Amino acid sequence: MFSKELATKILRLIDERHMTLESLSEASGLSRRFINNVTSGKQVPTLNSLEKLCSAFEVDPNDLLINDKSKDEERSIAMCVNTVYCKNQENPSTYIPICPYCNTLLQNDWQSYCDNCGQKLSWKHFINSKVVMHKPSKKLKG
Repeated sequence: MFSKELATKILRLIDERHMTLESLSEASGLSRRFINNVTSGKQVPTLNSLEKLCSAFEVDPNDLLINDKSKDEERSIAMCVNTVYCKNQENPSTYIPICPYCNTLLQNDWQSYCDNCGQKLSWKHFINSKVVMHKPSKKLKG
């Protein structure tokens, strides 16, 4: 399953960048035969080979390794920021918004995306936010 998904991503990047297997081979320093085996799902690259492929495509390893369409689709829908953390009960005007997707504290008010998980954010109902007095723990979405 992993090798098939990786092969699909590599082929998509080759197409998007108007490359050939030969030009990817030259850019990465990997043999054309090796790249052909990877793109056909017959071989899985080592970490070193993966690093060379990422360098040739100018992408992060996560761009090749992480494949979860449902998370990407969910993250593309703006989730309402409607909970804030208040660390000082005596001064409730000092608060920190909480990402509704990963439950981490947001760095800035009104930011469009969570710095931690990449979730698209909406501030539409922020004025009616629920206030929590305990620091949130990160949620593991899966």
